[in-house]
Amino acid sequence: MIVGGIGLVFLLAGVLIFVLGTRSADADRARIEGMLMADATDLDRLQPGAEVLVEGRIAASQPALFREFVAYERHEREVVSSFRSSPSPSPRPWSWRERKTPALRIDAAGGSVWVRENYAMPGARDWYDPQVVNRIETRYSGLVVAERVLVIGRVVEREPAEGAPAADRPPGHEIEAERVTPGDRASYLEGIASGRTVARWLGGGFVGLGGILVALAGALVILGRRRSA
Repeated sequence: MIVGGIGLVFLLAGVLIFVLGTRSADADRARIEGMLMADATDLDRLQPGAEVLVEGRIAASQPALFREFVAYERHEREVVSSFRSSPSPSPRPWSWRERKTPALRIDAAGGSVWVRENYAMPGARDWYDPQVVNRIETRYSGLVVAERVLVIGRVVEREPAEGAPAADRPPGHEIEAERVTPGDRASYLEGIASGRTVARWLGGGFVGLGGILVALAGALVILGRRRSA
């Protein structure tokens, strides 16, 4: 029956969300907890390739690229009206349009730490352009000056960055970051725990709903057989 098939789909989706979501969160937490918390004086003593965490604030000297953002991603979506279903505009999904993630100077314990270009910015703050031009809505997500951040990455040999004075980046080590996220190690771990809880509740909800639908389908089948007997 259709109801039973839908129930099985919900059951399988719930199990996948529960298992994969909790495993991913547990793996991320274990990795972060096992990484070295480094400061500026530690980097030059570490071997290139070592995975590290660095807490600090984006330096006041970091130039803004757009409004207050020193690094950002721009997304757009079209806002369309569907008068058949609703008189109000209905936005479409966001689409990535632009990404600027330059080298960052982080004021950390012991001095300045440089982060190479190209990194993800999970949890970055959003700014929505109030102007909707040609039915296009625009959202910017990024990092700002003096914002407290956690850098997750690995130690690499420092390379000169375009536009950066040589005196600002003397030879040594820097970080090739996979993520630069607002907050610190504690808040990042709290976010992982929250995501794990959401995965458990969402997965459990899907499993429960799927079980109800499967049970309902089974009851309808039994009832139909009794009536035909």
